[in-house]
Amino acid sequence: MKQKAKQVFVVIFALFIILIGVLGLVLPLLPGLALLLLGLILLSMYSIRAEGWLNVLTEKYPIARTTADAFKKFIERIIGKP
Repeated sequence: MKQKAKQVFVVIFALFIILIGVLGLVLPLLPGLALLLLGLILLSMYSIRAEGWLNVLTEKYPIARTTADAFKKFIERIIGKP
C-alpha cells in the first residue's frame, strides 16, 4: 500500500511539474524546458510511454541525455527506485 501511494504521489507531482513547464514556455520567469524534462523524468519512472518519449528526446538532443541522467540519479537518491 505504501508503494502504491508513493507511485500515485509521484505521478501526480510529475503531471503538475509538466503543467508548470508548459506554462513556463509562455511565461518568461519559469524555466519551461527544464521543468518539462524534470516532469518527464519523474513520469518515466512509472510509465513506459513516458520512458519512450524520454529516450526519443535524449537521442535527438544528446545534451539532454546528460541532464536527464543527472536529474534521474538525483531523484532516485531522494525518493528511491520504483
